[in-house]
Amino acid sequence: MVALVGLLQLAGSPLINSLIPGEGIQFAAVQGKADVSGITATIGNSNYTGTYAVLLIPLSVLMVLREKRLPHKILSMIVYFGSAIFLLFVSLSRAGYISFLAVCPMMVIFFWKSLKKQFLWVLAALTYASFIFIAINTATQGILLKEVQSLNPFAQKVSEEAQLVFQDIRLDEDTAVIETNQWTLAVQREYHGFRLEDEAGNLIPSVFDESSQGLILTEKPYQEIRAWIQRKDEVQWILLEMGGKDIEFVHTGQSMKVVGFNSVLADIVPVETFTGIQNESFASGRGYIWSRSIPLLKNALLWGYGPDTFAYIFPQNDFVGKLNYGSIWVIIGKPHNWYLQVALGSGVLSLVCLLAFFGWFIIKSVLLHLRFDQGERTQMAFAVLASVIGYLIISVFNDSVVSVSPILWMLCGFGVRLEQPIGKHHVLKQFANEAMLLL
Repeated sequence: MVALVGLLQLAGSPLINSLIPGEGIQFAAVQGKADVSGITATIGNSNYTGTYAVLLIPLSVLMVLREKRLPHKILSMIVYFGSAIFLLFVSLSRAGYISFLAVCPMMVIFFWKSLKKQFLWVLAALTYASFIFIAINTATQGILLKEVQSLNPFAQKVSEEAQLVFQDIRLDEDTAVIETNQWTLAVQREYHGFRLEDEAGNLIPSVFDESSQGLILTEKPYQEIRAWIQRKDEVQWILLEMGGKDIEFVHTGQSMKVVGFNSVLADIVPVETFTGIQNESFASGRGYIWSRSIPLLKNALLWGYGPDTFAYIFPQNDFVGKLNYGSIWVIIGKPHNWYLQVALGSGVLSLVCLLAFFGWFIIKSVLLHLRFDQGERTQMAFAVLASVIGYLIISVFNDSVVSVSPILWMLCGFGVRLEQPIGKHHVLKQFANEAMLLL
């Protein structure tokens, strides 16, 4: 059903696009953009659609392998395996692709005996997945292939010199100074407005554009900067647009301020960063968020700041970082990392307990079923294990969300139960153990 909604979104169904939160891929509008959002289906976010697909793929492979009747096998291949692969591709989630590529070798190891016996079905699955890939890539005008190619770590990157990088912003009573890797601009407040100066204090030539009612700077390297100035009583505003980024300064009559999110006037304050992350643009700006989030952990060792409080504890007045990441008016509401989400929400200690559980679950599942092959029971356990590991990998880049995470916890419950003996004489003992676990 989720894949059907995604298919209708991909086809541009006006009914689905009006009922389901999020939009389909606007192909004509995304050409040349660095990041493109995929299909949301009913999950609410394309990244979570990728997470959902990563959970489903090992289970769909299990369904194809375990079916004995030919009609059922074909149905599982076309409907369930095809739906999971389709959702992964249309999500355009690079984190999902990375997780899937990491899980594939595990599935080969886990299902090796079955794969050897059903080699023709493996070829059929690969052919079917290739067909789905080609069809979606054609429908998206090559966007899917570009997203996959962007996973290449050896691909040539855009040099930092070719893009505008903001390095510092300073305020005092009458001046705001913006430093970038290409130029330094000083905004000097005067009685009749503002004066735009270069690093040496010289006035930067400009012309007034009638169409936009703003100033266009004409001297290199400032020719891409636009400015709009307003004055009311003792308060003066200036809005600067540079390299596709906006920033607004206000002189209140006493000092210069920056207009932040929710139109709140703010000062420039130092922001603590994690120096271990050098590339803040990593993973669509996740490097920036992580570099500002990790220093917050020192105050969340035993207990955290509380669930869903990330937007309040994140340094939202980090204007330099936000200009490089996106926009100063954007509120960063999540860490884009499940492990940081847990540690900051309920404490580093709770994260250690969570990781200990998953470590125990993975090790026990692998050791038990590699030593004692129980046939179909072992296949089910390995499918669950592959899904859980896939979720743990993709969670490095995504948060836990209620539209997907309950599936993880149900699978963990199934996996733990599959690790237990099923003989009649173990029933009472197993019941007691599960009761204690619940307590």
